[in-house]
Amino acid sequence: MSNSTRDKNQGEMKEQAVHSEPYILVPHTVTDIEDFVANPENYLVSMFQEPERAAEMWRNRLKENPYGSEGFLSLSYYGIDLISGDLWDEVTGIWFELLELVEEFMEKGSAERLFPGQPVPLRLEVKGRSTLFTVNRQTNIVDPDDFIPGILDEAYRYYSWVEENIGTDESQALQSVNSLRHQFLERKHSS
Repeated sequence: MSNSTRDKNQGEMKEQAVHSEPYILVPHTVTDIEDFVANPENYLVSMFQEPERAAEMWRNRLKENPYGSEGFLSLSYYGIDLISGDLWDEVTGIWFELLELVEEFMEKGSAERLFPGQPVPLRLEVKGRSTLFTVNRQTNIVDPDDFIPGILDEAYRYYSWVEENIGTDESQALQSVNSLRHQFLERKHSS
């Protein structure tokens, strides 16, 4: 029985609006971006599916540079991919920009940031009765009532993984996520 069937029949489980899968880039592998996009499994290790291998690669990379999380963030909204496969960078930096985007959107009703290290816009904005999430030139309609909490849940899951598997103190990032969650809930209840 699929989750959506279970949802309709029992009302127990609700489909997860936002899903993320962070990947660590296998060192010294990308020489052809088209092959990287076509065959990501040859270049990336899932942090959630292969935590030991991903953590080892992260720690080894930290010995040579300050950014261990170079890789790709797969982000989807109800199964629709939001970030194209050719946009890879430091995953922690991507999450940082997404959280900044959410914070600015909650404060101003629209937000724009840049994808880390690239002139690629990230936007979250209201147009008419729709809320749009844009990465580069790819735009998708999202519902802020489940998109924002979904982003926050996935960011929390990411930073918790980093703290647990890499051993770095991510309390500031986790506290920021919780603060944004609290602000979101306060605004939702006051409107």
